[in-house]
Amino acid sequence: MKLEQLKLSEESVPIRGLFSIGDADRLPCRLAFEYNAFDTAAVEAELSSRAFAPTGRLLNLNSLDSFKALDKQAFADQLGTELLSSIRSGEALHRPARLLDFSILSYVDLKKYHFYYWLCMPVLAFPPELSPVLLSNASLAESAAVSGGQDLSRFADRVLEFFATSGRCPYFAVRGLDQAGWSSDSVQLISLAEAKQLGLPAQHCTFGYADPSTDSRAAGWPLRNLLVLLAHHWPGEECSVLAYRDRFQSGQRTCSHSRLMRVRVPDAASSAGAAFRCLGWEKSPSPGSGRAVLQPRFVDLSASLSPDRLAESAVDLNLQLMRWRLVPELNLSSLAATRCLLLGAGTLGCNVARLLMGWGVRNITLVDSGRVSYSNPVRQSLFTFADSQHQPGGKLKAEAAAKALIDIFPGVNAQWRCLQIPMPGHAIPRDQEASVGQDVAQLESLVAEHDVVFLLLDSREARWLPTLLAASAGKLAMNAALGFDSYLVMRHGLGPGSRHGCYFCSDVTAPGNSSQDRTLDQQCTVTRPGLAMIAAGLLVELMVSALQHPAGPTVDPDNVDAAADDDRPPMGRVPHQMRGFLSDASQMSPVGHRFDRCSACSDAVLSAYRSGGYRGFLLKVFNDSSHLELVAGLAELHAEAELSVEVLEMDADDDDF
Repeated sequence: MKLEQLKLSEESVPIRGLFSIGDADRLPCRLAFEYNAFDTAAVEAELSSRAFAPTGRLLNLNSLDSFKALDKQAFADQLGTELLSSIRSGEALHRPARLLDFSILSYVDLKKYHFYYWLCMPVLAFPPELSPVLLSNASLAESAAVSGGQDLSRFADRVLEFFATSGRCPYFAVRGLDQAGWSSDSVQLISLAEAKQLGLPAQHCTFGYADPSTDSRAAGWPLRNLLVLLAHHWPGEECSVLAYRDRFQSGQRTCSHSRLMRVRVPDAASSAGAAFRCLGWEKSPSPGSGRAVLQPRFVDLSASLSPDRLAESAVDLNLQLMRWRLVPELNLSSLAATRCLLLGAGTLGCNVARLLMGWGVRNITLVDSGRVSYSNPVRQSLFTFADSQHQPGGKLKAEAAAKALIDIFPGVNAQWRCLQIPMPGHAIPRDQEASVGQDVAQLESLVAEHDVVFLLLDSREARWLPTLLAASAGKLAMNAALGFDSYLVMRHGLGPGSRHGCYFCSDVTAPGNSSQDRTLDQQCTVTRPGLAMIAAGLLVELMVSALQHPAGPTVDPDNVDAAADDDRPPMGRVPHQMRGFLSDASQMSPVGHRFDRCSACSDAVLSAYRSGGYRGFLLKVFNDSSHLELVAGLAELHAEAELSVEVLEMDADDDDF
């Protein structure tokens, strides 16, 4: 509640306590607070016939210093003044539950799971000159009123019926006892307000209340404020007070252990200037001595929580704090439920995975076919030297990365797949066509099962198939690519109506085998070491901004800059792409529009994939990337361009004559 609702507010909030009149002997007289104490409807719906739920206020302070510095006596005096005013005005007659109002002062250290709280149940103490006098105190069974051995069950039924029909009012008056016994039909239970309106003298009434005490001699706390009310509205009279208790014992229902007291109440009505003191701060055991002293209670829950649960709460805490002041609209539950597929568990993949966990993403699947080499741990943050020593040839990257994520945060659902992604221009031997087909089917299933697909692969052509699958399945694709000192971060256009392109929309050639005739430095991704962290950070933040935007990941980047400051989305602008250059410390955010002859997301390519599948389309592209250019219309575009060049050359030749 502190994280989600109160945040930085120090306004008191309503809370419902709970007490019962049916407890067994020797149980303490107590006011309990259940898990649903802040939900009035839920508390009332679950009340048993012998339970009551007084209303109080919870004041949660933002710092331990504020909790300690609050003037506790002044706080209680204010509550007492309000209570006494309601008694004198007659409000408490019409709403007797007001006599049971309480307050809780609290402070919560959410990092250490330390809880400080102090219950104040304001009771008005009579001044010495107005003290009530207890004349007798006996159990209901012992009292003279039932000396004839009358059956109390009918009276008990009437009391429970009164509680049920009066909205669980814990105070009542009994009339007719002076003419008949407890089981007589002439006995009536009425409200205190009705007893006052009828002008019934105290000697003709028995005033009752729901008593949570189990002590055979002492009454519970609800009696004290009732006596103050009687002293104001039935001043100077002797009256009977019934501390009503109702329980099952040895399988039998009984109320005979209720206490019936005879009390002479003082005349407080003619002593308006009398100084009633307010008491009520709960005492708690002092460490060491065990004596009850006036001090708040302290609970340390950290020892009772599992380390996994502590870690999960700590991760959530950092994110929840963003909502207190900075981003109240932040929807953390949607982020936690987002299923992210990371294709590539190298330098980019490791950094992206860790940042996703930082945002509370709980479901991450890593896909890679490589193994951890000796050069990887210094650049790829999820691996260690021991991973590279694992035989044969180092641990599988995807497996090692998933295990590292769980070691970092046990609350993450980290899965992994060792999977080779087939690429255009990388011919498939005939004896491997079936196994590659299985890899394609597995990748199709993974894309369909996730919400966001991250393209974090080493080569341009490796991104083609995931781009195609994400476009076909309508999944958000997030792409990051690195140069030596430059980076590209982008979100692909989403949906058939999107005007914004994918990674391949700016190309007029199909991706092919980029590893042919390349030296070692050209085959490896050689970049400045800090570049991957920058790109990974921007990529994850771009995903979060897109998912948190009111329009969702389909948000149009063209109109973001034109929005007024008041209309800007929670996480700021959501560009289509970001291109950065470390050499001159610059960054730009261009918008790339969808290309109708794109080799990955054009309608022609998507249609060919959906109709031909693996055998009829993908396998042809893997074996020969020129087939992709034919399907996309790029071959036709090339022919048109060559024809235009020939025409221009002919025009130039004509000009020579």
